[in-house]
Amino acid sequence: MKSLLPRTQFFLLCAFLLCASAPSAFGQTRLLNWREFTSEAGAFTVKFPAPQPKLRQIPFQKGPINFVRHVHEAHVPGQYTFELDYMDMPAGYNDPDLSIEGGINGMTRSMVADGGRVLTNGQVKVGTCEGREVTVALPNRSTGREGFAQARVFTSGQRYYFMIFVSERDGETTRQVGRTFMDSFSVRGGCTRAVAPTVAPTAAPKVSTVEGTRDAATGWRKIENAAQGFSLLMPGAARLTVSQAQVQPFVLFHHEYLHEAPETFYSAEIVGEYPAGFYNSRDSYENLLDATFFVIKRNLGPLAFNYAAPRRLNVGAYPGREYVIESAQAGASGRIQVYATPKRAYVFIYISRAKKSPDADLERFFSSIRISVK
Repeated sequence: MKSLLPRTQFFLLCAFLLCASAPSAFGQTRLLNWREFTSEAGAFTVKFPAPQPKLRQIPFQKGPINFVRHVHEAHVPGQYTFELDYMDMPAGYNDPDLSIEGGINGMTRSMVADGGRVLTNGQVKVGTCEGREVTVALPNRSTGREGFAQARVFTSGQRYYFMIFVSERDGETTRQVGRTFMDSFSVRGGCTRAVAPTVAPTAAPKVSTVEGTRDAATGWRKIENAAQGFSLLMPGAARLTVSQAQVQPFVLFHHEYLHEAPETFYSAEIVGEYPAGFYNSRDSYENLLDATFFVIKRNLGPLAFNYAAPRRLNVGAYPGREYVIESAQAGASGRIQVYATPKRAYVFIYISRAKKSPDADLERFFSSIRISVK
């Protein structure tokens, strides 16, 4: 079975700390005076209600990379809030689907954390721009009723657009206002999936065998790497493949430890090191977990696995998730664990094609995992 995380650009999710919290806006609905707004710098057109939106630029830094968030926002007092932001990414952001996934998850997580309830979450297309959309019911603690939020994320080349509409009253009129705002968006010349060329790694992957040391209690082999901060047990030696995952905007390496038997597959994959300060908050770690799971599902797509709801895990102060998987089509089942830390992402996978899965082997593998975060 091939590596589950080949050339994965895990740094992508850094920019999706743009989660919008629901602003307060009470009152009765009234007619809006829609006006078309064009941003020459942002290369987009969208309708805002009069008066025209306020513009702000918010610079921020993630590790060695400087970003600028361009914010366009308008408020109708007592009714609605409209916002459209865009950001330009450096060369290396070359997986639009992954970026969109991270962006919509980041915004959704913020609203759900505040008590929101996801209504819809799916694909959306406006003209030539394809992206993701989520709608959320928001708690209005002042009235006891639910408000409404709608968010979309699009990409065009190296540029990422984020749209959000919030109302503390729900209803057909509210949703029509949101659709008017969202559907009026267009990008000059249309959206493109073309991305800036990146420098490809020059070194070929290195493959070696890690014999490990025999564990007296189980007879399995202890596979460990102190520099990468992990150890675990596998039934036998592991094939180690070391490859450079990316060059830009900073260097990342991918280490895969793989043991395959006729009907079972054991894998440990470590991506890192990320620059100091690149992942440094709970939201950023959750975004990294989102990215990791998205890539796993995409790479395992042909096997048609079903994924149970994740179980929350942690390694020290850092989050992880566990997914139980099963595929009737492939006749396989197993388990996945993912962890996010400041320096590295960890993925551990067990898949069995045995008619009766050897549960003892699965439990032995996962219970042996140790991660040391320094």
